[in-house]
Amino acid sequence: MNYFRVVPRKISGGDGGELTYHSEDKLRAGSIVKIPLGQATTTGVVTARLPQAPKFITKPAELILDNPLPPALLKTLVWLSGYYAVPLPLVINNALPPSLLTASRPRKPPAPEAISRPMASYKLSSAQRRALKQVQAADSTVILHGDTGSGKTLIYRELIKSTLKNGKSALVLVPEIGLTPQAVGDYGDLTEHIFVTHSGLPAGRRKQIWLNILQQKPPFIVIGPRSALMSPARNLGLIIIDEAHENSFKQDVSPRFQSQTVAAYLAGRHGAKLVLGTATPRLSDYHLASSRNLPIVTLPSYHSRKPRQLTLVDKTDRDKFTRNRYLSDPLIKQIEAALSGNEQSLIYLNRRGTATVGLCVNCGWVALCPRCHNQLSLHQDLSQLRCHVCGWHGPIPPACPDCGQPDIAYRGAGTKRLESEIKKLWPSANIARFDTDNLKGERLVDLYHDLHDGRVDIAIGTQVIARGLDLPKLRLVGVISADSELYLPDFSASERTFQLLYQVMGRAGRGGHGQVVIQAFQLAHPAIRQATSGDYRVFYDQESTHRRQHRYPPYRHLMSLICAYATRAKAQSAATDAVERLASEFGLRDVLGPAPAFYERRGRRFRWVVVAKASQRHRLLPAAQAFRQAGWQVDLDPINLLY
Repeated sequence: MNYFRVVPRKISGGDGGELTYHSEDKLRAGSIVKIPLGQATTTGVVTARLPQAPKFITKPAELILDNPLPPALLKTLVWLSGYYAVPLPLVINNALPPSLLTASRPRKPPAPEAISRPMASYKLSSAQRRALKQVQAADSTVILHGDTGSGKTLIYRELIKSTLKNGKSALVLVPEIGLTPQAVGDYGDLTEHIFVTHSGLPAGRRKQIWLNILQQKPPFIVIGPRSALMSPARNLGLIIIDEAHENSFKQDVSPRFQSQTVAAYLAGRHGAKLVLGTATPRLSDYHLASSRNLPIVTLPSYHSRKPRQLTLVDKTDRDKFTRNRYLSDPLIKQIEAALSGNEQSLIYLNRRGTATVGLCVNCGWVALCPRCHNQLSLHQDLSQLRCHVCGWHGPIPPACPDCGQPDIAYRGAGTKRLESEIKKLWPSANIARFDTDNLKGERLVDLYHDLHDGRVDIAIGTQVIARGLDLPKLRLVGVISADSELYLPDFSASERTFQLLYQVMGRAGRGGHGQVVIQAFQLAHPAIRQATSGDYRVFYDQESTHRRQHRYPPYRHLMSLICAYATRAKAQSAATDAVERLASEFGLRDVLGPAPAFYERRGRRFRWVVVAKASQRHRLLPAAQAFRQAGWQVDLDPINLLY
């Protein structure tokens, strides 16, 4: 009989961890097995074989897949558990597809959806050839700092081609599910073995793709968002994270890992190259590369590309808004010019819904969520008030619940209100809205072909449409409120404003001339001024100085601790005690809080937050482990503090 340490995908008692099982088979590390756990049956992953029988009774483990997880992936999952102080079963469960116990045989999945793009016909410019040589010369991690429209995809193609030629596989991460057809179109001609995986696929199909990746011999290409990082690909030679600045590469549920960090470790285990491609590198990534002398390869725009024409509109000047209260006269003029030229417009507003606040003009009552007490947003098309925090929704009240008067005003514009206003101005135009309120059939992944081929005249959306879209017929980009992110109480507000504005501007004029109209109240703010002028280095230097002065990343490591209780007093008391415990038990005295979370109430519970800072990250780990075991939500290396 053989004995093994197995990690179940379900936590059983305490924080879970490895359990001991036996089998007549000589199982390898990474083998996926069926195991009894309490009164249930689940799957688990073998981590090691024991040299001798334990001194207690064990239960049997049954091998269910012939191929074990690749050693590099297994080592990465174990490392991730320790690095982020999360139970290993939670990490394993995140990496395995659902329903592994359901019998199925590997089948060739349907061909992934692709946008046909003539990438093979493009030739590298001299600047691109120089950048390619620099990236190829890098040993491990390299930042490809290429301006929007500079041809980073062409360099990715050359790297993938050489990787496949060497008999190794490539993994390409994109920030948004809707961008997978574009990526397949970019790289699909390089090999017939290409796999697209993401959470938007049906569970059965996603499982089948996972099994095919596990059993497919290299070389092949895997494409997907953050979750594709856990694909069981063997012998990886290249990992590309495109649009590497995007917040979507940070997982917002446990295990809360940062994809760039995990990808660097995974690449090291495979001996692979990691490329972080972006026009606006994250401050932390750029600082880390600079301090460790990792290569930062700069790629300028195409020489043949015409410069974008930029118009700045001060929103305090109401004389610029004579035709519409949300769309300035210069923006309306440019939309009309694009329509007359059979070209596209993209209108960006990072707020969903029809209106963002409802209030009674008679008594001052404000429409708040009955479950979490956050402001409700009006969704006129659904005749609902909806909470964008907890998901509650209900009918629009005919009168004020407090005073009974019908004078309820809904203020502030969301994407649905903007869509309504634009339809009034141009009723014959083909208009599409893209945000997280889209139903199936309306999402970016569903309408990408229409958008790419120019059948959508005016696209309206949130940051979903700012992520790496390459639209050859897009003439105009209009930003309704460029400074809305600056009002958020968060250390990353300026960086996020700079990135979003720079990126959404970069969508315009890919096929030739381009127009950009920026509307804002604070046009003189450094983040807006430097984004519109394209001064990344100036922004980086100024923001770095600000972060260093206030001891924020990348000059300090952060850990957020959030508690939730039925009463505000209990939550405040627990958070206050946490500050004292951090200092007395863990020696962490550089602490923010206690304070209410940005969204203080979720459901019927009050949430308070404490943020600990440390110059050395390992000092945060014991506290992270202790507070997690006590039921707190723990986030190591948070990218913002808007919980």
